[in-house]
Amino acid sequence: MSDLKAPTMDIYALHLATQTKAWNTYFYRTAHALADVLAAGYFNEAADNLVRPFDRFEVTAGTDGEPEFATLVVRSVTTKGGGKSVEVAKLGRR
Repeated sequence: MSDLKAPTMDIYALHLATQTKAWNTYFYRTAHALADVLAAGYFNEAADNLVRPFDRFEVTAGTDGEPEFATLVVRSVTTKGGGKSVEVAKLGRR
């Protein structure tokens, strides 16, 4: 068993930018790499903070080195049964 813990979000780095009926937009800045931010479970801490499906996260990752940028969309939020989960997907352009 490994003592290494997967990186998780810093809830205090998530800032509400705009609020609408359709979705909210948040700014999030972290030293973690974008690959870590996209990993399952990274945003689970946000489940208790009024994050809703279709909300957007404007992410600046890797701030200690080469920064990476992405817009993420909240696909689902679960807070039932004692567990919490926030699933996100990277918004792509066509």
